[in-house]
Amino acid sequence: MSWAGLVVLLIVLMVATPVVVLVLRRRWLSRDGGLFECSVRIGPGRSGWALGVARYSGEDLECFRVFSFSFCPRVRVHRGRAAIVAVRDAEPEEQSVLFAGQRVLQIVGADSPDSGPVELAMEPGSLTGLMSWLEAAPPGLADREV
Repeated sequence: MSWAGLVVLLIVLMVATPVVVLVLRRRWLSRDGGLFECSVRIGPGRSGWALGVARYSGEDLECFRVFSFSFCPRVRVHRGRAAIVAVRDAEPEEQSVLFAGQRVLQIVGADSPDSGPVELAMEPGSLTGLMSWLEAAPPGLADREV
């Protein structure tokens, strides 16, 4: 194989490797059940939305960034500590960065890099599922305000 062929092969490998890793990561995240789209905005500064996916894992809702190589969730919502504060439609400037038809909800009590409230954007069906999941807390945890 010539030097030019080796260089082309190296370039193809450098481009393909991250794509393959992202696909395998998403497959690994969905191994215990389905994923659903769930964009996240964290902190009082409200910097911007991070496109993501979420999954239920026991008593936690775990939110992951789509374009990340990390296998750790960016936000973890524990059913016993979280409460939904508000639900609203996406504002016009948010609609350009979110998936179509998503609703925005604000949650307090989520484990995130910032201890403040977290906003999640998800489809209405996923929102209904999240609200049902929160309301179906085990005995003793249902006394909190939602």
